[in-house]
Amino acid sequence: MTSQRFQRVASAMHHALSLMLVVFPLISGLILFQAGTNGVLALAPVYVDVIVPPGILAWVGIICLLAVMVGLLMGLMWHVRALFGLYAKGQVLTAPPANEISYIGKFLFASAVFGVLADPLFSILLTSGNPAGQRTFALMLSSGDFAYAIGGGLLWLIAWVMQEAVRMADDSARII
Repeated sequence: MTSQRFQRVASAMHHALSLMLVVFPLISGLILFQAGTNGVLALAPVYVDVIVPPGILAWVGIICLLAVMVGLLMGLMWHVRALFGLYAKGQVLTAPPANEISYIGKFLFASAVFGVLADPLFSILLTSGNPAGQRTFALMLSSGDFAYAIGGGLLWLIAWVMQEAVRMADDSARII
């Protein structure tokens, strides 16, 4: 049994994330469009010396990496939104929320892994136009990467336990 206050807060979060799912990609696209090539270089998550701007293929790769980053965040928001929607309907300790929590954990974990892999790719692409000897391969690990991986793994495991608990409760209900 969930309280009405809990359901109202979950409903508000559900609506806020619904709005964010529309606004976030529009704002991201607008920022990239307005920023132009120098802005994209400034937004890149790696800090490298770009002497000669990258070529067109490198730009395609950079845009693809940025799109994957936005896609991972959108997927995460989608499942958090779905979870709040279930909570708003009073579904708390059931299979659907456990499944959504599992997806949230997977997206967090994937974001952490992608973050570690994307930095070297960004550095290679951004410095691909530099003269030989001035190209960079940058590998960065941060506490944030580890925190996302641990948090994602923990949520994934908690969801697994919740799914098992729901299965066991269903089995017990059938026996009685």
